[in-house]
Amino acid sequence: LVIKYMGQNRFRDMFVDIDEAVNKKMELIPTSDMQMLRHLVVLYTSQQDPKSLKQGMQILRYLELQHEMRQLETKTQGRKRTDKKTNERDLTLDKDQWLEMYRAVIVGIRSYTFSSKRNHNNKNTQDSLDMVDLAIYASELPNKMSIVGASPDVDIFNRLIKLWLRVKSSKSGEYAENILSRMQIREVYDPSITVTEEIYQSIIRCWNSAAKLGHPEAAERVSYLLRSMEVQSGIYE
Repeated sequence: LVIKYMGQNRFRDMFVDIDEAVNKKMELIPTSDMQMLRHLVVLYTSQQDPKSLKQGMQILRYLELQHEMRQLETKTQGRKRTDKKTNERDLTLDKDQWLEMYRAVIVGIRSYTFSSKRNHNNKNTQDSLDMVDLAIYASELPNKMSIVGASPDVDIFNRLIKLWLRVKSSKSGEYAENILSRMQIREVYDPSITVTEEIYQSIIRCWNSAAKLGHPEAAERVSYLLRSMEVQSGIYE
């Protein structure tokens, strides 16, 4: 549908080399095509090749920058715009649409970690992406969601934790526990967020992986999490 909308040649010319000059490429697209760019993020990140994933992430970043610019314009210009011909629905993305894109990126990154492990012998190709760097990038997305007015749900938190279960790194425990902390804060005022025993177990598994790779505080953090599980279960009441 995207190719049909843009024309095959324009689609190829505009996006094949997006990783080289993403901002210049994006500037060629009319502002009213922001909805189309949203679909492109989902399209690219649904692929399991590194180049497509990187392109999807860059388009998402472009949309984030556009959002920040509009927010700045709104603050500086106030509500003086009176152009009735402008379709504001095309110029902005709502919370659900942002969440859809962020979820697609996280799912795409996790899918890439699976495919990358299956193709381990080809990991030194020019286009390959570092899985730890991808996991760190994904873990920072909840902060970006808040900037655009969206909030990560339980599914996104769970996917991020499971991502760190896949990525073998000495940083796995730290980042997974940081996600747990975010969930615990949200749990206080958001009834849709619940920290379950399964989530604690996943965090502990991340710390176990980190311990095998030499993290000096892994044992201490696992002990702390086990005590937290006991408190949450009401064993001391």
